[in-house]
Amino acid sequence: MPSPIVELPNRPLRLRPPVGGWRTRLLGLVCVLLFGGGCVWLGVSVAPGLVGDYAVRGTALPLTTGRISDGRCHSKLFLVSCDITLSSTGPGNTGKAGARVTQDVHYLFADIHFGDYTVAVMSDPARPGWLTTDIGIDRYWNRAVTFVLMAAFSVAMAVFGLIQLVSGGPWATAARRLDGQVLVPAVLRLRGVLRQGWAVDAQPGERFRNGRLWPVGRQAEPLVVGPGNAILGVTARSGGPVVPMDAGLTWLDLTEEERRRAFASLPRPPG
Repeated sequence: MPSPIVELPNRPLRLRPPVGGWRTRLLGLVCVLLFGGGCVWLGVSVAPGLVGDYAVRGTALPLTTGRISDGRCHSKLFLVSCDITLSSTGPGNTGKAGARVTQDVHYLFADIHFGDYTVAVMSDPARPGWLTTDIGIDRYWNRAVTFVLMAAFSVAMAVFGLIQLVSGGPWATAARRLDGQVLVPAVLRLRGVLRQGWAVDAQPGERFRNGRLWPVGRQAEPLVVGPGNAILGVTARSGGPVVPMDAGLTWLDLTEEERRRAFASLPRPPG
């Protein structure tokens, strides 16, 4: 909401973001690599076990010739991850010798457990080539729900990272729209000063209905222009995003005379 609360020059101005877009893009790249890699791992390691166990979850029986060649389970924050290597020297659960079958299974499920897991190898007599375990069958739906939640979270974070990587964050986006424009003052309502930046109320027409976070340097201070945490912001005369300003107005390429005039036009506090 534009306001004549401070005098700004009637000329195109350059916006000097306090935080470089490279930082946001670096964060976006990390998110894309980390969570994108997590999506690939879930699809390659966890999903095949869910698909295979779905077909045998009601027909799998203990396999007398089954062996666990190697197995490890790790628990962190109630999330259990298991990597188990299964083998069998028989085609089914009858104990009859035959071709050797080896299979790696990867489980991911939520559980509160102390100590070791006791695991038995299982197989469906109609599908002797697929090996599973009792812990995998008993916790099948737990595994399925955990997979969906982890996959949804990983995809969301990877998309968030991709957006940051492309856009460069709120300051880079604002600079693309406001740089070289005639800027006018506006009032922003400061919600709080956080470690990550300044949280401000959303402006009319913005898609950020719950407010917006502007990353700033730790030493930056907002320019308070009224009661109720009202701080100075600027926007283009033709419209666009409203960005907050620092107490020294250093984020605009003002001359010393223009900066002095701007401070002189600020309303004096009563008393």
